[in-house]
Amino acid sequence: MARGKRHNYDSPTEFIEYLEETLIPDLKEARYTETAKDFEEAIYWIVDGMGIFQGGFERRRIATKQKKSKRKKPQSKKQKILTEMTDKKWKKYSKGSGKKTYFEIRSQVSRSQVYKKRVKNL
Repeated sequence: MARGKRHNYDSPTEFIEYLEETLIPDLKEARYTETAKDFEEAIYWIVDGMGIFQGGFERRRIATKQKKSKRKKPQSKKQKILTEMTDKKWKKYSKGSGKKTYFEIRSQVSRSQVYKKRVKNL
């Protein structure tokens, strides 16, 4: 297709068929695989939203990588103590106008002598 030239499609199904049969294979051939996947996903959402199924093509679900939900590991005794001590400091600190993050306070607590004494015999 020449730049600036437009196709006239009689229906949305013709346009989607053009995308599926011409544009997406051309993108894949030119190694624009991510762009091709984006078009495939767009087709899925267009077809799903408009309810178009008469055009001779089947509804395809795009297999996207989904992250598996990971269970949190149970905290060790030392980590529980650290979390407990950090939470106490964080509650006091967050009431004021401080600019430290929870992580900064946690690292500060982990270096403190009080924490080291509490976890020494664990």
